[in-house]
Amino acid sequence: MRTKQRRIMACLLALCLSLAMFLPTWTIAAQDEYDYIILPDGTAQIIWCLRAADNEVVIPDTLDGYPVSAIGSLAFWRCTNVTRVTIPHGVTNIEYGAFSWLADLEEVDIPTSIISIGAMAFAGTPWLSKQTDTFVVVGDGVLIAYNGSDTHVVIPDGVTYISDVFRSNASITSVILPKSVTCIGEAAFYDCNNLESVVMHGKVTDIEGHAFWNCVKLREINIPSTIWGIGAEAFYANPWLDERSEDFLILGNGILIKYNGAHESVIIPDGVKAIIGAFAGNTSVTSVMIPSSVTEIGYRSFDGCENLTSVQIPGGTMNIGPRAFYNCNGLQSVVIPKSVASLGTESFDGCFYLDDIYFQGKPPASDAFHTFCGDNAALILHYPADLTTYWVPNGDPVWPDGNLAPYLRGNINENGTLHAGDAAKILRWLVRLETLTDHQLFLADVNGDGKVTATDAAAILRYLVRLISSFD
Repeated sequence: MRTKQRRIMACLLALCLSLAMFLPTWTIAAQDEYDYIILPDGTAQIIWCLRAADNEVVIPDTLDGYPVSAIGSLAFWRCTNVTRVTIPHGVTNIEYGAFSWLADLEEVDIPTSIISIGAMAFAGTPWLSKQTDTFVVVGDGVLIAYNGSDTHVVIPDGVTYISDVFRSNASITSVILPKSVTCIGEAAFYDCNNLESVVMHGKVTDIEGHAFWNCVKLREINIPSTIWGIGAEAFYANPWLDERSEDFLILGNGILIKYNGAHESVIIPDGVKAIIGAFAGNTSVTSVMIPSSVTEIGYRSFDGCENLTSVQIPGGTMNIGPRAFYNCNGLQSVVIPKSVASLGTESFDGCFYLDDIYFQGKPPASDAFHTFCGDNAALILHYPADLTTYWVPNGDPVWPDGNLAPYLRGNINENGTLHAGDAAKILRWLVRLETLTDHQLFLADVNGDGKVTATDAAAILRYLVRLISSFD
């Protein structure tokens, strides 16, 4: 029994570490009973219970004045004495494994404000095992358990979110989702190795990571145009995915999840909004042009593209996900637009020859210790000199990886001084009286929108007469 428990604990810790790859970095706050983070909307997410816990836990509706809206991954995992939990109204999300393996947990009060419950949130608890309805629905339409034995499953109307209720279910062969479902949660149909068909309707907006992972018989599934998000490896080892042959497999509202083409130089079609794992392991691609419509370069998008030497990340890209360019050993330099707000864990790790990364704006949120290749001592992170206070606040670099080096935006003459001649060069280039190198064009794009226009020249002149203090 102890050996089994140790294995379970090891698995939970491993999964927690892997989930940490996808989490943004927030400032952690604490009070007497809980560690918590303050989310961008000004609410609090509990990330850790600091006490051994009484038998009965009543989670507060505020922490230091911040409304509690979420309970984080494994937050109560070690509170082994808990028999009852009351979750306040206002909490909307319960994340992965939050109350998992609490062997004495018999009662849980879940408010109607709950709209999502992550995988294994109540796994191994007596409370969950006591739920005997065929479909166990809590909160605002969250399906957290299925106790039926049908091979053809019709999920009832009113369900809006499907948690990992069918994980490793070897009985089901087909599933019909009601029109009310908007999200298929993490690992919802994970390893359903006899599942052959899925019917969903036009209100689904998100398919989370590993949702249909290793469904080795799944050949029939319709993806509505309403889909805005597809998580990591959602369709891993699916015949439905493996048998698609079009060059660009674009799903939902512009999500590119697979590239089947044979071109070395790839131009991704305009209209694609997100790239998720589409080029992972592709050793043929040498260059990629990404359209301005893309806002996300997601998990493992170009992982293992060992011969990729050139990639143009457009202005407008907001997120570069975990391992997006992992092990792209052909890359020597990359430009990160100022629109990028976050860099995922190991997004450029393993890029041993990536010596120069040029940032066009403030430092994105990142787990900086694991973002770049720590084994490359030659790596230089170039940042705009007019933003030094953000990159080197109080003289301390914000990132330990790489060597920080400022560059002067707009200094097209590359003489270390910004003056009106730089603006003139832009104007001359625009009317084809001047030729500029790629690096000069990068310096000329002072507003970081991916284009060089008269607006950039005007910004240089405004900066020189001190009408603006920076180009942001």
